[in-house]
Amino acid sequence: MRKGNFDVLFAELGLPPEDVERELSDGRNWKVLDNETVENEQRKAAISKSSTSASRKKERAKLRYLMKDYVPADWPVEGVEEFPFVGKYEGTQPEKLIGVDEPIPKDCSRLGLHGFCYDRVLEPYWRDIRELVKKARSFQCVIAPDFSVLADGRRCDAVEAIRRNRYSTIALQQNGIPTIQTASWGDVNSLSIAFDGLAPNSPVAVEHNISNRDPARRRLFKIGVEKLIEKKSPSVLIVYGFPLDFKVAVPVVYYKCRIQKLRERYGKVGA
Repeated sequence: MRKGNFDVLFAELGLPPEDVERELSDGRNWKVLDNETVENEQRKAAISKSSTSASRKKERAKLRYLMKDYVPADWPVEGVEEFPFVGKYEGTQPEKLIGVDEPIPKDCSRLGLHGFCYDRVLEPYWRDIRELVKKARSFQCVIAPDFSVLADGRRCDAVEAIRRNRYSTIALQQNGIPTIQTASWGDVNSLSIAFDGLAPNSPVAVEHNISNRDPARRRLFKIGVEKLIEKKSPSVLIVYGFPLDFKVAVPVVYYKCRIQKLRERYGKVGA
C-alpha cells in the first residue's frame, strides 16, 4: 500500500499526520486490522500451536513405545529378529528381591527390584519406562521386567515379549539403573530366539516356579537352562523360585518366589 493511501486511511481514523509519518518512517509494510481480523489471526495461531504440540506429543509417545530414544538404529543386534544387545551387570547380588508391585521398604540400598510379575503389572512401566526408573533409583539393582513368553502362544507373541524385555532393560541401563538381564522361553520353538540380545558372560535371572507335578514343563525348563548356559555362558545364574533339580556348570544364586513365601506362611513345605 502506498503512503498516500495510508494518509487517507489515517485521516479517516482521525490520527494526527505526525503519527502517520512516525509509523511509516521505518519503511515497514504496515497493515491495519480490525478487531475481528485480529481475533481470527490469534485463533489460527492458537490452533496451529496446539496442532504442533499434539503432533510432537504423538511423535514422542511413538518413540517411547519403540524405545528409539534409548536404542538408535545403529545399535548392535542379534538373531533373525534383530533383538538389541543389553549391557552387562557388573555389580554384586542383592540381599533380597522386592517385586515392582510390592510395598517399598525405607532402606532399599541392598535390595533388588524384580520384574517377575504378571504382564498387567508390567504394562504401565512399559508404556512409560520413566516410572520404573523413578521407583528403581533407591534400589541396589533391578531384575529386568520379565514379560510372559507363553508355551501355547504364537511366535509373534514371543517375539513381542522378548522385544519388550530387551528394550526395557536397555532403557533402564541408559538411565543409569544397574540392571540384571532376564531370560524366558515358552516352548521348544521359542528357544531359537529366547537368548538373542542377552549379554554373554554376565549374570542372568530366570524364574522357576514350576511344580514337581508337571514333568513336561520341568524337562522344558531344564532344556532351556542348558541352552542358555551353552549360548551365553552366564557368570551367575540367578533363580527366582524353587531350587533346580539338576546340576549346571555355572554358579547359582537363589531367591524365594511368592509361592514359596506363601507356602512357608501357611505351613506348607516342599515344591
